[in-house]
Amino acid sequence: MTDDRLRQVLEQRYLGDRTSACVAAAVIEQAVSRAVACADPGRRGDVEGAKAFEIGSISKTMTASLLASLTADGTLQLSDPVARHLPPGTQVPVFAGAPILLAHLVTHTSGLPPIPSRFPAADPANPYADLTDDELLASLADVELVAPPGSRWVYSNFGGMLLSYVVSHVAGQSFEALAHDRLFGPLGMSRAYVAQRPAGTEAVVGHRSTGAPVAAWDFPASMAGVGGVRATLDD
Repeated sequence: MTDDRLRQVLEQRYLGDRTSACVAAAVIEQAVSRAVACADPGRRGDVEGAKAFEIGSISKTMTASLLASLTADGTLQLSDPVARHLPPGTQVPVFAGAPILLAHLVTHTSGLPPIPSRFPAADPANPYADLTDDELLASLADVELVAPPGSRWVYSNFGGMLLSYVVSHVAGQSFEALAHDRLFGPLGMSRAYVAQRPAGTEAVVGHRSTGAPVAAWDFPASMAGVGGVRATLDD
């Protein structure tokens, strides 16, 4: 698959589409093919170059990569109980004596619910902005596991927030600083960021289905790994 062939495939589907959508795709084989197509070809400049998008939960794959990096250098182990890396006195649920491990957080098999019980969500348009570390950790005490950790897959933003918290605090850095040191910098992702937008990078504005613009979400410094990364298509 070449870049040109992939672009042809996308354009056959999207040229003239009534949604005015743009789509980016990559095919990863021995070589990587990538292409962008827009219903209106004149809009390609709206999504390429220095335009940084909120990538949402793709951020979780980066948190997993940071966990792998900290595991590779011996700072963490996948078999570590989560409680080992939380403040003393934090009440972490267990099931029949079986603890939640870091491996369970990264694979969404911890048994934690989708959202922390003490999630404030004071602003539905920016729900993570006011969540504190204390509220995140206190929410663990409200959880009663219904199965052994590792036995069931249930997608959990709670688990993603907790893993982001752990890698950040163990490294002694904000998630953004840690990601720059171990991912963005080494991989040449020069325009990727969380809160500190690189010079010359433009933050793309999101929109509702009605076309109305919406503000970007903000994340606590230690929990941005759940969904707070912005990146360009090149990144």
